[in-house]
Amino acid sequence: MEKNIYQVPRSLLVLVLVILGAMYYYAAYMDFPTPEDTVSEFYEAYFVHDYELAAQNISVFWAAQFLPEYAEEKPSQLLKERPTLEKETAKFFALVEEYNPAPDEMSIKIDPRYSRTGQYGALVVYELSRSGQSLGREMAMLIKESDRFYIMNLYPLQEENLEQVLEFDMEALDSDLKTLMES
Repeated sequence: MEKNIYQVPRSLLVLVLVILGAMYYYAAYMDFPTPEDTVSEFYEAYFVHDYELAAQNISVFWAAQFLPEYAEEKPSQLLKERPTLEKETAKFFALVEEYNPAPDEMSIKIDPRYSRTGQYGALVVYELSRSGQSLGREMAMLIKESDRFYIMNLYPLQEENLEQVLEFDMEALDSDLKTLMES
């Protein structure tokens, strides 16, 4: 009786390790979420009370507005303190939720037709719903702090103003946000 003994070639093992390393490198250093992904992730995390994940999608400039101890910090200092600001923002979200809970069965739907992305800023239009009933549209303004976009502000949006989003001067927004980042 003939016995077949199969061995896995060592080159195949090396190839698997190289592929896994390349996948990790891409995910860790090159694959950053789009502005739409950032807004979706923020709301989805907030709706399930994952405030740490929600805070990871918020700009340090937004956080500084609601955390008075950071109000006087320079932008460069705020950026350096991102890990601390994320923790403080998560605590802030939990406190807000304790006294003013978000309704159950909330969902978000991004409307990509109105998304605008510049070099330093982005605008994302979305609709919030509760139990399938629309609560209205909003727009998120995002800023690219270092490696990716973070939510800087959230605005209510009327249907009649949707076309203005498409006409918004992204170059002016980029210029303003660049100035903020460099100050």
